[in-house]
Amino acid sequence: MMKVLIVESEFLHQDTWVGNAVERLADALSQQNVTVIKSTSFDDGYAILSANEAIDCLMFSYQMEQPDEHLSVRQLIGKLHERQQNVPVFLLGDREKATASLDRDLLELVDEFAWILEDTADFIAGRAVAAMTRYRQQLLPPLFNALMKYSDIHEYSWAFMSL
Repeated sequence: MMKVLIVESEFLHQDTWVGNAVERLADALSQQNVTVIKSTSFDDGYAILSANEAIDCLMFSYQMEQPDEHLSVRQLIGKLHERQQNVPVFLLGDREKATASLDRDLLELVDEFAWILEDTADFIAGRAVAAMTRYRQQLLPPLFNALMKYSDIHEYSWAFMSL
């Protein structure tokens, strides 16, 4: 089962528009059989990754309101990449704030941007599942990857029965 870590302070404020959007995203991911780990701060997310929790995708919101937030994002992604290279990283944000405030260093750390107030939860979840699938496929050796694809098509094939 795939796992997503969502680092978002709005989990504390589910009565807000952004909080509801993030909660809908978590529900949409769960409906696609993705385990969602919720974190309410960068420090909490860092602790989860420090506990050797393997994840298939990192999603975080970047409000660009705190001066140390940029450093916290870099530390969080750095911790993730210490153990797991190429894990998809999604920035959940507001288009206006993000385009005005993001710098090149942060842009290089993020794989995808999701406009949490504009994109639907199902759309973002679909993009995340596709990114996680690509990530997992690149982890497999070529022969095993081909066998996995074959077994998906021919579920009861003799090829997997002998394994």
